[in-house]
Amino acid sequence: MQKEHSRNHKEKHGILKVFLIPIALALLSTPADCEEYLLYNEGQVVWNYHGHARLLLDFHGNYVSGTILPMKGINGEARYVYGENFEEGKMRLFLPNEEGILRPNIYEKEITRDKIIWKSETASNFFRLRSGPFSEASLTFSYGSCSVRTQLLQVFLNEDSENITPEIDSILRGKISEFTIMSSGGQIYLTTPLGEEARAAQLVRQINSVHSVSYFSGCGPEEATNFTLPKSVISEDSDISSSELADFLKEGVKTFLEANQGESDIRYKIDIIGVAESPFLGATVSARLSVTAWSRATRRADNNWDRFEVFAAVADISPQSVNETTIIIWVEDLYTGSVVARPNVDPPHESFLNILSGPGEEGIIALLLSDFFANEYSGRCSVEPLSVENYLEPERSIIFKDNFGRCPWNEAERGD
Repeated sequence: MQKEHSRNHKEKHGILKVFLIPIALALLSTPADCEEYLLYNEGQVVWNYHGHARLLLDFHGNYVSGTILPMKGINGEARYVYGENFEEGKMRLFLPNEEGILRPNIYEKEITRDKIIWKSETASNFFRLRSGPFSEASLTFSYGSCSVRTQLLQVFLNEDSENITPEIDSILRGKISEFTIMSSGGQIYLTTPLGEEARAAQLVRQINSVHSVSYFSGCGPEEATNFTLPKSVISEDSDISSSELADFLKEGVKTFLEANQGESDIRYKIDIIGVAESPFLGATVSARLSVTAWSRATRRADNNWDRFEVFAAVADISPQSVNETTIIIWVEDLYTGSVVARPNVDPPHESFLNILSGPGEEGIIALLLSDFFANEYSGRCSVEPLSVENYLEPERSIIFKDNFGRCPWNEAERGD
């Protein structure tokens, strides 16, 4: 009887040790000790958080402790979490469910080219980037599988909320250098200068009537798209200059054209031109190219010439690390003509290229450029290649889909 009592006591003591030690470590942990992950809801709901959340974890041997808290600017209580690494690459983690009750969930670790992901069948997955800590925008905004519209935010209100445009204006004035508030169909849209989106979202989230603030996003060809790269690819410094961006963009477009032309020996022309007026309000680092090239190389179409401009700007878009940068590409003023492209012949004068194409064709060039840069320079991009089918005839659509390498950035979809 005594032995049985002793055995039960040891088991209870062991169980208490498993649960109490991580709680004590959680109380002692500081953010500097922790690895910061982004937790994203995909069918599983985490207590009191909309969409995504931040997860700070500290690993002490087999013990795991930390804090789950909302994205920046969202009002919400921080909650302690704890668990144990019971096997290599496997973790039992106690997370709050919808009712706020801590429940155990089994996680398995998966390492991809650019992320460390913890996956569970009973709770939300979470990940961190291998390249470094998350950027400010990544800790503020959730993300999706399609390109986001930088400088354009969508504000969602709680039910029965009245017009809060004056309140948004008041909270942003003097803190955001320039902004516009638009209301349409019960939705509120907010434009800001490039680089001020995260700060604006954090401020607007302080308003009680606001349910959430997110990037405005869309799939399919747009004149503007983006890709994310290590900063070191463009510059040896942490801060990229406009001249470095221009040189990088020119060399990349040159490589893009040569790769798509194959052995054709058709010439092209690329010039760096001044950014007199950038389409990206507030862009502090930007570049602009004028390109004349074979239309089959630029957008897989016809045997003519294309003339267009490429704008680029540096941005912070979720998800990226502090050691990465996102480059926004904007293709504009696409002109073509009836002049047939021939090998070893210089591109025609711009006066012969006078047929203005629509934004759909400009978007195709932007998508192809983003995919190429991401693939060529070990980056990633967030565009959906299948969505271009609506813009292309079937035979051209097949060529386009087969060309994609690293878009979309989701590893499961591209097979990394």
